[in-house]
Amino acid sequence: MNVLGADLQPEQFAVDPAGQSWVVWTRDSEIAQVLLRKRSANGGWTSLIPMSEEGEHSHSPELLHHGGSIWVTYTIDDGEGFGIAVRSGDGPVPWPMRSVIHTIYTREIAPEPRLHLINEELVVVWSETRYSLGYSVYDPESAS
Repeated sequence: MNVLGADLQPEQFAVDPAGQSWVVWTRDSEIAQVLLRKRSANGGWTSLIPMSEEGEHSHSPELLHHGGSIWVTYTIDDGEGFGIAVRSGDGPVPWPMRSVIHTIYTREIAPEPRLHLINEELVVVWSETRYSLGYSVYDPESAS
């Protein structure tokens, strides 16, 4: 049974220390949207939690549990370039404002950001071009 909906397939999932499952995916439509859903340890699902902003064509999400929160990164496609976004939270909508931590001003390739935990620091890594990677050590205090 697909609890996300017939047109939705999870791209990433994580389980937090409380036993809650989190899934993130892209709803492929005219304006693609990154969505999140949480399943509690007792089996109940939340409603859909939008990660991307309304009207923002977004894709390639990834999530990671760290510091009591779920962290989501994804790509924003504005038609001219790409933004790398990070959003975090643990409760109902609305989640705090998302941060665009980097902008790529070329359409050579679509970046697919990935989250890593290195020495208790959140690191976002993406493809900048076919031959180079970009990264950011994300600081939750400054949201950058």
